[in-house]
Amino acid sequence: MIVIDDAIAFCGGGDIGPDRWDTPEHLDDNPRREKTRRDNKWFDSRHEVMGLVDGAAAQAFGALFRDRWRRATGERLTPCPEVETPDWPGKVKPAFRDIGVGLSRTYAAWRDYAEIRENEALHVASIRSAKTCIYMENQYFTSPLIAAELAKRLAESDGPEVILVSTEHCPSYFDQVTMDRTRLTFIQTLKSADRHGRFQAYSPVTTLGLTIIVHAKLTIIDDVLLRIGSANINNRSLGFDTECDLSLEANGTESADNRAEIIRLRNKLIAHWMGCAEAPMAAAIDRVGSVGAAMETLRLSGYCRLRPITPKPLGPLAAFIAAYHLGDPAGPRDSWRPWKRRKALAAAAAKVNSEAARL
Repeated sequence: MIVIDDAIAFCGGGDIGPDRWDTPEHLDDNPRREKTRRDNKWFDSRHEVMGLVDGAAAQAFGALFRDRWRRATGERLTPCPEVETPDWPGKVKPAFRDIGVGLSRTYAAWRDYAEIRENEALHVASIRSAKTCIYMENQYFTSPLIAAELAKRLAESDGPEVILVSTEHCPSYFDQVTMDRTRLTFIQTLKSADRHGRFQAYSPVTTLGLTIIVHAKLTIIDDVLLRIGSANINNRSLGFDTECDLSLEANGTESADNRAEIIRLRNKLIAHWMGCAEAPMAAAIDRVGSVGAAMETLRLSGYCRLRPITPKPLGPLAAFIAAYHLGDPAGPRDSWRPWKRRKALAAAAAKVNSEAARL
């Protein structure tokens, strides 16, 4: 997150680094991605999503930053003087007005500070409340609790459709060994539960078929909840790391316009993946009455920049890694004790279930 004068604030998955830059076109030959790494090689196309807010939401981000600063240094910072007219950057215009905004956090238990699993609890609560469509873009899909919640909804005869977009494989070798293996178990769980044909999982590629790194952490539930942040759908982000997500809920006086804007953003994101304009994407959804079915219709008609992620049988080592979530601890207590991970995940799930029930 980036907070400026407590007046505007950015939140999302975008890191500040030389190999993180790209445009929505994900061009194979974009010269601005050429040889900027230390090894003098081109870096992969990359997909990020960031949110920008002002008003009370920006002030809340400022308060969160000051709390983090105090935890780290012991120093208490003074809030910034109020800015009457926030200065938004460049040509960026607000897409939402008078919309409910919330921040959800992840903090591991540390010294006198209690554990906070708001990100996990909000995911569980929103999945349980979904009526028509759960759309997720995320770097990782390995959390067994989130897989179980999505599987329950897929097993229902009238539950929502579930659409996941993630990278074909992680860029680092460590994550390929740990996260990629466990993701296959996550996806297989959902495919086994999908008795009514409402589940799709895709990985995006460029025009020439090269990998696009999905680093975004975005969730859209129906046309009501939009979530953008730093939390991955894995154990680390939901209980071990320090994370923050921004959620926008279209339930205020301008709810109709804000809901329409959430739908437009969802269609824009999917159209950008398919490689088509927004209008054909929106028309296909209206025609077939389902986001996932519309994506498959367009994909089979030639817009094939999204490829289905197909689970593969795991070998003995990969199955062991997935079973014990190696490299993906639930919290500090099991971070170096993977044999305690299943018990730690069960305890976390019990806590989150009670918290989600109150949301």
